[in-house]
Amino acid sequence: MANKHIVCFNAGFDVHLIIHLLNSCGIPLPEFDVSCAMEYYAQFVGEWSKSKGDYKWQRLPKLAYGQAHDALVDCQSTLLLLKKMAGDFSDETPTEEIDLDF
Repeated sequence: MANKHIVCFNAGFDVHLIIHLLNSCGIPLPEFDVSCAMEYYAQFVGEWSKSKGDYKWQRLPKLAYGQAHDALVDCQSTLLLLKKMAGDFSDETPTEEIDLDF
């Protein structure tokens, strides 16, 4: 993930977890950029929270097959959600193996 741009659904939680895991294994933290899909999705939905003074956070819709909160299913659901927000409304669920070496 060094020098990559990472997209997480809940970046605040996920980046904290990544940092904790790397530190606990003695692995140096690489430089990387991050975007929070949950923040973009909140804007996309457009539900305003008066108490927050910002858009209300939304749950990740389960768009992929499998058990919710499974890491792969959540990643696939986030990818499909990003595609839908970009205007791709095809109902194709990723069934092929995702190549993470890019």
